[in-house]
Amino acid sequence: RISEVATSASRGDLARARQSLVALKGMCGLLGAAQLSDAVAVAHQAAESGDIAPIAGELGRIEQAFLEVRLAVEQATPAEEAGAPPPPIDGSFLEQLRSGAGARRPTMATRLVETFLAETPGWMSDLDQATEKEDGPAVQRLAQMLKATASIIGAQGLAGRAGQIEASARLTRFDEVRDGVAEARREAERVSEALRSSM
Repeated sequence: RISEVATSASRGDLARARQSLVALKGMCGLLGAAQLSDAVAVAHQAAESGDIAPIAGELGRIEQAFLEVRLAVEQATPAEEAGAPPPPIDGSFLEQLRSGAGARRPTMATRLVETFLAETPGWMSDLDQATEKEDGPAVQRLAQMLKATASIIGAQGLAGRAGQIEASARLTRFDEVRDGVAEARREAERVSEALRSSM
């Protein structure tokens, strides 16, 4: 919705911008996000009055507030109860992987696993370096790559941690980025071990 507002405002399409802002206002109400709600309200008022300039000015505040909310929601997810941690990979993906074991030609699932196993150590190393340099854009790019690949293979825990790293980097919270990278590394090792044992 935020990108729809930005696109509509850049094209001078106030009707579409108003429509997207109304949807955002509804979401703010459900989330109880006061800072996000305030920024959206200012932009909506500008759209109602036919003034494009304040909308563009508020977009940065809206995106920043949205990232704050996203990070708070992700961090508020209940911690795993004592006992065995959840499986690192979705069972349906593992079934695909096992069903292709021994095939003469590698299946799509096998190729995805090979890519993950080959690329992830390098991504984690690059993430360490980018975090050390506090290079926000590089951290975000690497976290997005890790999140996308993890999602495809059903490693939702790893994908979630990568999403948190990305959000923290956007907010330049590098202490949180460092903690997130350490957690992601541990989770990536669990995922890799599960993949290797299923091939």
